[in-house]
Amino acid sequence: YILTHFPNVEVLTNDINLGVSGARNRGISIVETEYIAFLDADDVWLPNKLLKQKELFSQIPNCTLVSCNCLQIAPNGNVLKEGHKNRTPVSGVDAWKTLLKYNYIPTPTVFTKTELVRSVNSFDEELKVAEDLDLWIKLAKKGAVGVVSDVLVHYFDYEGSLMKTGDMNSADTVWTMVKGHTESEERLSIQEKRNIYANRLFGLAQIHLLDDFNTANELFEEAISHGHPRLEINIIRSKLWLKKMIKKLF
Repeated sequence: YILTHFPNVEVLTNDINLGVSGARNRGISIVETEYIAFLDADDVWLPNKLLKQKELFSQIPNCTLVSCNCLQIAPNGNVLKEGHKNRTPVSGVDAWKTLLKYNYIPTPTVFTKTELVRSVNSFDEELKVAEDLDLWIKLAKKGAVGVVSDVLVHYFDYEGSLMKTGDMNSADTVWTMVKGHTESEERLSIQEKRNIYANRLFGLAQIHLLDDFNTANELFEEAISHGHPRLEINIIRSKLWLKKMIKKLF
């Protein structure tokens, strides 16, 4: 149907499972357009998404990537949250610093130039998760990031997604990748690195808290050593202790 009705579409079939990064990289290697964007089968671009992003891209000097706002949708169609609500987007030449703290760029919101993606070796096929964030950081380091505030994408959240299967392993992979980018970056001050580590370690500890309190506690202490407020962490510990006591009583 696609080939019959859309002659500008080329369908690629892989003989073996190349994984997310391998499949995308194959497309990146053959595409001939100036710009490139990504859309998985279960996500939706809204009308004029590409046009609005291309317009902003052309207005920003040395732009390397343009993102947009989005809605996270449950399988039943209910809206879970707005993408920018709890993850404030940052534009400009220092956006990569914020991406080291947290990712505010879901893959289907990205609009960039094909040659820019190729220049940083596309997606890292060694990464099973966070290969997208790794690429956004590499692109953001090369220039300026733009953000369209309009909701132009609906992306769907499923229990079987890669980031939800083996959450602790996934979180550890993200931490290792971010740490590598941070340690090697001479443009970051010592305080900026401390802030990045504190934020990431705090998030990692919260994930480990579900199954491994001792590891979580070690990560909390490490986050504190990098400047995360002890009071906030102690409140989390107190709530957990209270839950355990209630569970014992009942």
